[in-house]
Amino acid sequence: MSSNYGFKATLKRILPSWLLRPLLNPFHWLESLAARIIYGFPARSMNFIGVTGTNGKSTTVNLIASVLEASGRKTAIYSTAVIKIDDKAVDNTLDGGLTTSNPFVLHKTLRQMKKAGAQWVVLEVSSHALVQHRVSGIKFEGVLLTNLTRDHLDYHHTMEEYARAKGRLFANKPTYMAINHDDEWFEFFDHYPAQHKITYGTDGFAEAKIVGAKLSFKGTSLRIKLDNKQLDIDLQLPGQFNAYNATAAAALAYVMGIELEHIKKGLEAFKNMPGRMELIREGQRFKVIVDHAHTPDALKQLFENVRMLLKGRLITVIGCDGDRDPGKREPIGKLAAEYSEMVVVTDQEPNTEDPASIRMAVLKGAREITEGVVIKEIADRRKAIHEAFKFAKKGDVVLIPGLGNQHYRGMADGKVEWDDREVSRAELKKIKKN
Repeated sequence: MSSNYGFKATLKRILPSWLLRPLLNPFHWLESLAARIIYGFPARSMNFIGVTGTNGKSTTVNLIASVLEASGRKTAIYSTAVIKIDDKAVDNTLDGGLTTSNPFVLHKTLRQMKKAGAQWVVLEVSSHALVQHRVSGIKFEGVLLTNLTRDHLDYHHTMEEYARAKGRLFANKPTYMAINHDDEWFEFFDHYPAQHKITYGTDGFAEAKIVGAKLSFKGTSLRIKLDNKQLDIDLQLPGQFNAYNATAAAALAYVMGIELEHIKKGLEAFKNMPGRMELIREGQRFKVIVDHAHTPDALKQLFENVRMLLKGRLITVIGCDGDRDPGKREPIGKLAAEYSEMVVVTDQEPNTEDPASIRMAVLKGAREITEGVVIKEIADRRKAIHEAFKFAKKGDVVLIPGLGNQHYRGMADGKVEWDDREVSRAELKKIKKN
């Protein structure tokens, strides 16, 4: 395997992109076939549900799995945040925590799930995985779209190409399909056929409709109308976006024929997602939230949800990744400044790019907002987090988006160990001592 990835790296260094892509496509397909053969085609004996979209995939995967388990189906999970095999859940550190790992890691893990007796696997599927044939040979009984907003345009170039990549998951006539009726790209995905299809959202034509959601930092009281049936759920996840994620999971489960009592039990049983609107508590008088949001749409939803619940000021520590879509940086900076009383622009994962140029773009967007916000630039992420905590008072919220439960950062010299949650805990302890 290492020789294969060395070969790919060499191709990427020596060939222009217009020539590289046609060569990589058959290579990726052969690589996927080899992985399936080596690990004995483990996917053949299990049922699969694939969840794709830009935001909310990991949470939705885990909510679906919780419902399946409540209905008596033995279920495994493969998501960006969590890998779950035989009732043991661990943070996803496989293959660097990719949404969908390379085929060798993926099929090795599927074999472990098969040996553990999994009947169903709920799999988070990225656009890269679909284009690069990482999930080739897996038949998806159920598929679900969360939403489609700007992301990965460094790879896909246009939203249309990005949508077509996601569409590959829906192209093989799955038995069950759930799609977001409120999403801008609804009509694009609605043309894909399925034996049993359901739509969800707040739109009047949605078949699984959100009719009420009462929010708090502790959770969400959610009411869903499914056909003429009403489902009331006390969700242990905060945020309007989690109301959507839960409704998506409920919609797919409903069209699969799972009883409402099992849907309710499964959704209410799920407690939290690591690095997704995760509260960090060290006895401080203000709230600290670490989240994975890193796209303009996901950040906008996060900011709006936090502000709905906010009693004091919002303080945001923000950065952007290098070697990724640079067009997101100014909008992300502007969003942070629009919603916050203080913005600390810092380094996130610069990878091979100049960190100062990334910060400059984020700062340019933030400085479009000229009133009501203090803007600071602190390159060192630890110092930036510490500064935000020093500024915070009772009733404030310090928001640290971007990395979530990630255990590393991509820097010029490679990956270095890092966890925003652990760093936050350490810095909160320093603040308390002082």
